[in-house]
Amino acid sequence: MISVKICGITTESDLEMVVEAGADIVGFVLVETSPRYMPREKAQKLIRRAAELGAEPWVVATLAVPWLDELVTEIPEIGAVQLHGKESSAQVASFVKKHPLVPVIKAMGVAGKRDLQDAENFEAADAFLFDAKPPQGADREGGHGRTFDWSILKGFRVNDHEDWTLSGGLTPENVAEAVRQSGAAAVDVSSGVETSHGVKDKAKVEACVGIVERWVLGRLRNRVFYSLAELNAGIIDEKEARRRRADVAAARRVSTSAVRGMAKMAHSSLVLLGVRLPLQGCQGASRRGRRGCCGTHPRGPAAHRPRGAARGARWVSTSA
Repeated sequence: MISVKICGITTESDLEMVVEAGADIVGFVLVETSPRYMPREKAQKLIRRAAELGAEPWVVATLAVPWLDELVTEIPEIGAVQLHGKESSAQVASFVKKHPLVPVIKAMGVAGKRDLQDAENFEAADAFLFDAKPPQGADREGGHGRTFDWSILKGFRVNDHEDWTLSGGLTPENVAEAVRQSGAAAVDVSSGVETSHGVKDKAKVEACVGIVERWVLGRLRNRVFYSLAELNAGIIDEKEARRRRADVAAARRVSTSAVRGMAKMAHSSLVLLGVRLPLQGCQGASRRGRRGCCGTHPRGPAAHRPRGAARGARWVSTSA
C-alpha cells in the first residue's frame, strides 16, 4: 500500500486542502535556507492543526536547527523527524537517544548505486527517504526538484527495512512511473504540486493523491459488481482496509519508539543501582559478525532498540 506525503506546507489553508485531498503525511520544513521555511511558532501551530485534521505531521530539519530539540520535546503530536542534512551516523544515533519516543527518518542523497550503501551506516534510524543529491554548491540538501535513476532502488533493502520513501522531483506526471521503476512504498512530493515556492496547487495535489485511489480501484478489477451501491461498498471496504494497514504501520513505529524509551529508562535505573550490563547479545553487532556493542545505543542488550520494528511502514514522499 502506498502512502502520500505532501511536504513543504506553509499555510493553514494549504494544510487543510492537502488533508482533504487525502494526503497521509504532511511535512513542515524547519531549515532556514529553504524557500518553504517554517518559523518555530508557526510550526507549532500547524503541527497541532495537522494532528487535529487526522494527518501525520513530520518535521524536516537538520541538527543545525537550534530549537529542534525543544520543539520535539514540547510537541507530542510530531509523527516523525526527517533529518535532511549532512548528519553522521553517530549524530543520528545521539539524536535518537535524546528523543526515544519519536521516529527518526534519515534522508539520503542519491546520484548512483554507491550512494545507497551509505544508508547501511545509519542503524539507529527508524526508516529512510531517498532524494536526489543536491547540485554542487547548494545551500541545502533537499528541495531542489531534481530526479535520479529510480530503477537502482528496485528491490533494495537497507538493514532490516524493506520500505522506504522516494523523493526528489516528483510530479503528477512522473510519480506513477517513479513508483513502478523503484518499487517505493511511499512518495514525498513538494515542488511538483506547487504554483510557487510553498504554495500548493489543489489540482496537482489531488492528481498525486489520485494514484492511491487508482490503486484501490485496481484491486477491485477482478471482482464483479451488480450495482453502483455494491461498487461503492467495495471501494469503502478497500479504503478502510488501507487505513487499517496504515494504522498498523504507524503503531509499529510508535511501539518501536516506546520500546526504545522504556529500554533507555531501564538502562538508566540499572546504572543507578550499580548493575553492569554485558556487551554480548547486541543484535547490531551479531548481524555484522563481530562481538560487542553496535554503538547506536547505551551499552547492553537491555537498551537495544529491536531492529526492523519499523518494517511495514508505507510512505510515498515528494519533498523537492
